[in-house]
Amino acid sequence: MNLSRPANHIQHLRTRTGPYWVRRVLAIVLAFLVALGMGFAGSTAATAVEDEFTEPYDITFVWKLPEGGSAPWNPFPNGQSQTLVDYVQITDGMAPNTIPNFYDQAECGGIYQIDSYRILDDGAHFAVLDWISRGELRPWTDGDLGANWEREYQDTNPEYSHDNWKNDGDFSFFTWFETPAEACDLAPVAPMVEQAVCTVPGGDVTDPSVTLADTAGITYTLDGTVAVGETVVVIAALDDDYANKGYMLAATDGWALSDDNKIATYTVELKDVPCDVTPPVEVAPVAPAVTDAVCEVPGDLTDPTITVAETEGVNYDVEGDIKAGSTLTVTATAEQGYMLAATDGWALSDDSKIATYTVELKDVPCDVTPPVEVAPVAPAVTDAVCEVPGDLTDPTVTVAETEGISYTRKGEVKAGSTVTVTASAQDGYRLKAAEGWTMNDDGTATYTVDLKQIDCSKNSTTPPLATTGGISAAGALMLAIGLIGVGASAMFIRRNKLT
Repeated sequence: MNLSRPANHIQHLRTRTGPYWVRRVLAIVLAFLVALGMGFAGSTAATAVEDEFTEPYDITFVWKLPEGGSAPWNPFPNGQSQTLVDYVQITDGMAPNTIPNFYDQAECGGIYQIDSYRILDDGAHFAVLDWISRGELRPWTDGDLGANWEREYQDTNPEYSHDNWKNDGDFSFFTWFETPAEACDLAPVAPMVEQAVCTVPGGDVTDPSVTLADTAGITYTLDGTVAVGETVVVIAALDDDYANKGYMLAATDGWALSDDNKIATYTVELKDVPCDVTPPVEVAPVAPAVTDAVCEVPGDLTDPTITVAETEGVNYDVEGDIKAGSTLTVTATAEQGYMLAATDGWALSDDSKIATYTVELKDVPCDVTPPVEVAPVAPAVTDAVCEVPGDLTDPTVTVAETEGISYTRKGEVKAGSTVTVTASAQDGYRLKAAEGWTMNDDGTATYTVDLKQIDCSKNSTTPPLATTGGISAAGALMLAIGLIGVGASAMFIRRNKLT
């Protein structure tokens, strides 16, 4: 039950009309007569008020309103009185709006009104004693008198009169508490159960245990024997003092509730744990499925994922923060009757009960810096050469080395074949169009190399040198003879001219 005092629960009540001094004199006379006839019977209140009035003092009362009462509208329905719950005399050094500690006495769903007064004289003092003596605040006279006293209290205690508690004509201000209906339900808490464990096959079985919860307003008892293979019942009973305040047990998962909502039961099945010498079943732990983060567009990084396997006889746990760049540890623990087998990637404990697997999640850069554009470079290609018939050299296709680009080659490098070179941009880079390259939708680029088909069999004829831009030996000889002839003719003609 929450009976805190929120500021927005400050309400007001219109006081009854009538001359203030008349009501006050009547109240003083009535209080004096009652005090003389009954005497001061004493009180169980938080702070006692002295019989003799000595000097002005402040006092705060807590009243329980009758059923149907409403602090802001009608605290005295059908002429019923308010019942005194507690009060406190405010001494020097205490906050003006000090409230008695009445929460343990408050009933579930009850409405409570708190009044603070400034007691200035004997008449007011004896009226207060009268209220305390009979333990109630009656409608009409008492209510009107209290409202006027409260206005005086506000006048003498500026701290009490803040923005929400201002005087306004015949309005008097009260605070009130009402517990919501749902807060009247107390939820029983399930016990903490530890099942028996077979520590070593063929050895001892540990004892199971059932530890009852500790809940205010509820008493728990255990029916049955706590032993391997047994069934026990936990009984939750609502305490009488809580039942008298209107509380009930709430419907709660796992609990069977009685018709009157005062008893609930919870059944616990204690496992029959086998612990014979049957050798454990060996099972291999399975590596988790890991998906690294992906930078779909700069500034938009997907979350990495790690999904543990489902393996009979093995429980998996993941430790670490699942985010890009972090390191995670997956722990595989063998269940009862199983043992873990040595498996690649797993670090196995000496007793084969626990194995660990480390996962390194990639630290994927994904800032908003635009990638650097880089052009792919064509590979260096050398075709096959037939040096002599029957002796054909091998062709070569050598990919370039370009910053920011990774090249791959597909196809057999031989005369007459087709080889495809693929360029892929590295992180932080992007390919741009280049001559001879085909840009692909996935951001890669391809370059096709067609290696020449060379016929270099022994029966083939070596092509004449003219086809490669040279001349044959016979042609060279004829050319030399022709040049010599031309030179001789030129010398003969020159000599004749000189003679």
